[in-house]
Amino acid sequence: MRVRNAIKSIARTFPVLATRADHVLFSLLQERSRGQVEKECEEVAEKIAKNGYCVIADFMSADICAQVIEDYEKISKSNPEYIQEFSDDRIYAMEEVSEAANQFYSNSFVKKVSDYYCETTTFNAFTMFNKVATRPGSLGSGEGWHKDLSFRQFKAFLYLADVSEDDAPFQLISNSHSLDDYIDDMRVGKLQFRELRISEEQIDNILSRDLSRLRTFTGKAGTLIMADTSSIHRGKPPTGGTRYALTNYYVEQSQITEDFICAYKPINPERVQALRNSATGLKQ
Repeated sequence: MRVRNAIKSIARTFPVLATRADHVLFSLLQERSRGQVEKECEEVAEKIAKNGYCVIADFMSADICAQVIEDYEKISKSNPEYIQEFSDDRIYAMEEVSEAANQFYSNSFVKKVSDYYCETTTFNAFTMFNKVATRPGSLGSGEGWHKDLSFRQFKAFLYLADVSEDDAPFQLISNSHSLDDYIDDMRVGKLQFRELRISEEQIDNILSRDLSRLRTFTGKAGTLIMADTSSIHRGKPPTGGTRYALTNYYVEQSQITEDFICAYKPINPERVQALRNSATGLKQ
């Protein structure tokens, strides 16, 4: 107590000097905090490089997740034209119409992990909301097994409600992103050059090498899955339940093209176009 009072007395006597000292302490704490975040991002990127994925439980609060679902239900009534129907229902650029979804879209930690993993500056083009409900003939999210690219593609998935085996969980074949395993998978699965859509028969052949490579990600609301989606993956077809999730689409500068925008048809094409122009140094 005496020491604390003495410090306060000195600070009152020499306020400018005390403020400078206070700023030095603040800067040191900030640098330490930044260093811890950078180290954690690097460690996560290393886990993804090793296995193809990294999972963090309780990444976002259940309240935020529930709010995103509530926002979707309102949008489905007020702006049904925003919804694209596949085996799941999707809204590309959910961050535009949901402040809760925007918190995931703009998350700096996940963005840093993306930059570390891709070893370049990446851009979150948009956040996709999807609802995967049980329906006849559903292939699950992503329309079956596939790779997004042949090599290195980062995405982040956030479960908005609890996901069990019945609720269309995300599935991934571990190490299918690494070159050696990719080549072996091509051989046993009879995959062609740059073949990105993969049949059930091909998957059975690939898993005959090692069935334990199949990962099925169940989890509570708020669970974050970061993955290299050049890995073979899918959303498992639902068998009675419903999955609600967000997906951040991180892309490199060269991927932000007119074809990219036209393919996804986000509800904010002007904003994605502006992002492309900014990334490529074009005048807006």
